[in-house]
Amino acid sequence: MVADSGRVYAFAVAGEPFESFDVSTGSISLAAGGSQTLFLSPCRASAGDLYFVLGSATGTSPGQAVNGLVLPLNFDAYHLFTLLRTR
Repeated sequence: MVADSGRVYAFAVAGEPFESFDVSTGSISLAAGGSQTLFLSPCRASAGDLYFVLGSATGTSPGQAVNGLVLPLNFDAYHLFTLLRTR
């Protein structure tokens, strides 16, 4: 989908590797804990673009309305964590 202020690309990872986005593990146990490393490798045409890697522990539905578009991430503690730690 394309927004007025730029382009928005959504990647979903459910255990399947993507050419430009991948994770070290598809899930983390709440009881045992752990860590997850996110890998973003954009194509050359996107070099220098601004990226935000966000997540949600509670899924994609109903999502959030952002500037007239639906961001397919539910607002939860993990989403806030990823939002506040963007670089």
